[in-house]
Amino acid sequence: MTTAANSQNAPSGASSNVSSPAGISLAGVLSARSRPPRPGPVSVSLTFGWRAVLKIKHVPMQLFDVTGFPIMFTLMFTFLFGGALLGVLVGALLGDALRYSIAATVVIVLGLILGFRPEGPLWGMPLAVGLLLVFAFSLSWIWTMLGLILKSMESVMMVSSMVIFFLTFASNIFVDPRTMPGWLQVFVINNPISHTATAVRGLMHGTVTWGQIAWVLASSAVLVGIFGPITMRLYRRKQ
Repeated sequence: MTTAANSQNAPSGASSNVSSPAGISLAGVLSARSRPPRPGPVSVSLTFGWRAVLKIKHVPMQLFDVTGFPIMFTLMFTFLFGGALLGVLVGALLGDALRYSIAATVVIVLGLILGFRPEGPLWGMPLAVGLLLVFAFSLSWIWTMLGLILKSMESVMMVSSMVIFFLTFASNIFVDPRTMPGWLQVFVINNPISHTATAVRGLMHGTVTWGQIAWVLASSAVLVGIFGPITMRLYRRKQ
């Protein structure tokens, strides 16, 4: 009797309030509104690139290899060897491209402080850095592929360091190829890093030719065309 009395004395909307939370949640689940469109590859790449940049804010030591090492090597080859030598995945790679640009800026600014004076027009230096970033971006696909194949970070660092040191020192960056043995000259002259160094120097000193720039762009396209699909296929298998 008490229950019946209470139900009679309750407000007229009480019974509807008991079932309303379930009704509201069910209506939300069964919403007739269309889902938002899936993001395109460009927006996804930019989003992951921005995330890669934000990592630097929380892990500032990531900037050490693009600030400390360039300064160390520039000073070393200027004062120590100067007299002797004379002279998704895509988002992560975009983040690396920003780090490469910081490294290039550090080297150029330090070089200017130490007395380097480019003889070419002012637009030569930014174009040289841009061409260098294009080649570095294409080369990054090789290291990304190695990261997906090898099982440990130490193995990736060891293999990539061996390869990049060999390609760098077996180029025309530090030594004139004419001073090398004939068999080594053949490799050095055809080394993509040698062509990139020649084009970058030419842009800074105003001696570059369209053929030198075209060679760097063509080699970059070949590297991306070969290692890009391989890397993406390996990445999909990891998922």
